[in-house]
Amino acid sequence: MANKIYIINLEKMSRVYKEKLVFYSCLVYNLYVISKEYKKVGK
Repeated sequence: MANKIYIINLEKMSRVYKEKLVFYSCLVYNLYVISKEYKKVGK
């Protein structure tokens, strides 16, 4: 019984982690693109 609960919690955690990972990777990518564009405009 305890094993089942543990597995369910693990799935919830990994889902949240994946969402955060996607969010942060998008954020980093956007910052990267913006900084590239900014450098183009600067020069």
